[in-house]
Amino acid sequence: MSNVLEKIDYIFDAEYKKWLTELKQRFRQSQIKASVKVNQELMRFYWLLGRDIVRMKSESKWGSKFYETLSRDLKEMFSESKGFSPRNLYYMKQFYLLFPEKEITPQVGAQLENENLLQDAVKLKDQEISPKNSQEINNKQIMPQVAAKLDNKITLQPVAQFNSEVHPEVMEEFDKQENSSKIRQEIGNGEIMPQDGAKLDNQITQQVVAQLENEIVPQVGEEIFNIPWVHMRIIIDKAKMNTDKAIFFIKEIIKNNWSRNVLRNFLDTNLYERQGRAITNFEYRLPKENSGLAQEITKDPYNFDFLSISKDYNEKELKDALINNIQRFLLELGTGFAYMGEEVRIKIDDNKEEFMDMLFYNVKVHAYVVVEVKVDEFKPHDIGQLGTYVVAVDHILKSDKDEKTIGILICRNKNEILARYALESSSEPLGISTYELSKLLPEEYKSSLPSIEELEDKLNNK
Repeated sequence: MSNVLEKIDYIFDAEYKKWLTELKQRFRQSQIKASVKVNQELMRFYWLLGRDIVRMKSESKWGSKFYETLSRDLKEMFSESKGFSPRNLYYMKQFYLLFPEKEITPQVGAQLENENLLQDAVKLKDQEISPKNSQEINNKQIMPQVAAKLDNKITLQPVAQFNSEVHPEVMEEFDKQENSSKIRQEIGNGEIMPQDGAKLDNQITQQVVAQLENEIVPQVGEEIFNIPWVHMRIIIDKAKMNTDKAIFFIKEIIKNNWSRNVLRNFLDTNLYERQGRAITNFEYRLPKENSGLAQEITKDPYNFDFLSISKDYNEKELKDALINNIQRFLLELGTGFAYMGEEVRIKIDDNKEEFMDMLFYNVKVHAYVVVEVKVDEFKPHDIGQLGTYVVAVDHILKSDKDEKTIGILICRNKNEILARYALESSSEPLGISTYELSKLLPEEYKSSLPSIEELEDKLNNK
């Protein structure tokens, strides 16, 4: 009998441990969903508050001390919240101005004959709305679909589940909240139902107001609510009301989980203006489904200001400096690049071999990328050399799973017309870019600093 019990205990323990592992994974997923939802709703609230400030012409209506006054009143009402400083409130206004709402949404636009929707929303919120007067609402053509929901007494539906991928700083901010555990319990598996939240004093009225608020959406997309507020403030400062530029960086943050420092770096180096700007022949030399993605991984110009190099540098010194700062170089190249090596040997036959400057692999385009660096102005024969290396990699390194190898030539400057002529003459997928290098050391430092070879010799002789 005891043997049977011991066997059952052993089976139970294994099953129990497996169940605990599943519970741990499930709870972590719930935390992430909760964090995503909390951040999204906070960002949406900030955007709507900014909208109110703009629409109500608050500054001209209530004077120069408006932000200080509103900040004080909001802090009194929400003492546990720390996001209502005067400066933060001003950023909320800029947030809305950067991403204004759609003038007319598809669901409501056909029904609107004037701009009285907001006034009607306030009336609906302040008055007791019942199924009896829903017909009156319908007759006024405020929102027939809402009135129909009133008549049918439809309750709020679960909120759609959100992407489980969340920026790390969203999780950090969520964990700092005093009521984070309570929120997690209320959210559970990521679906919010009315009975799980605060009790509604008037559920029907709440439905009407929620429906009206849901129709207020930004012209762009919901992605503006998916990044941390601190990141958004940085973008507001640097985008200078350029919505397209702001959206570009928001998508990069979501895609790459950029920290604030990385975001600032790319904003300061004008990534938006440089991304995908190299002159290439990808459109004609790559399949249509690959050419656009290949173009996106290029830049023009590349920013080499992370290098410390003397003014009269030569080609070898520039290449060595890039290799010695390979992590910074990879960051400048962009997402998806993996470093394969420098001076990569290509054996042509027993008597001939060539050496490429640098070889990378890009996981976004699933292809090898040959990078050649020149310290002079672009010359047409550079294209012939780069094209030869691309063909060699295709023959020697490329597998059946890899896409066509591409080549990128980075030179000090270029004549764009001549560059386009040269690219048109090549049958290989190539691109031509320039580089910027402004932080140069005075020439006298060059003789005083030891070379890499000198340092290696000293280390080997110890």
